[in-house]
Amino acid sequence: MSNVSLKLVYKYGNRSLELEITGEKEVVEEFLNKILDRFQVSQHISPSKELVESKEETKKAVDEASYDDIPNIKISSSDSLADILNKMFYSGWGRTPRSLREVMDTLTMFGLYYPKSTIAVTLKRMVEKGVLRRIKGKDGVFKYVTSTPVIGEK
Repeated sequence: MSNVSLKLVYKYGNRSLELEITGEKEVVEEFLNKILDRFQVSQHISPSKELVESKEETKKAVDEASYDDIPNIKISSSDSLADILNKMFYSGWGRTPRSLREVMDTLTMFGLYYPKSTIAVTLKRMVEKGVLRRIKGKDGVFKYVTSTPVIGEK
């Protein structure tokens, strides 16, 4: 029996859901059919050459991605948004000025979905407290950066 991998990304507005399954072809096809039935998609789709190539392209993109773009942090269920942002910015990720969009995208990578206004207000409060600095970029977009050097950085 051959093993296949399947990754589905479902986007609706500013939210997305990612599902990934690896296993025997029959099991993956059954899973896919159940998902498609749930979303009332009548077309039968089976893993194809394009799917395998897509997985390889995704793996290559992840391997080539800069690790500065993904903060290395652990998030607890008791962490507030401010706690999470503090961890993100002081993980070394925050030594590069980050736009509100970058912050939102990074939170999404961790599976955290907050309204844009909630994130913006939290960042503004962190600036007011002196935890972060806000810099206006050449393009007119505000960017946020740590207000003090990251510990261990020179």
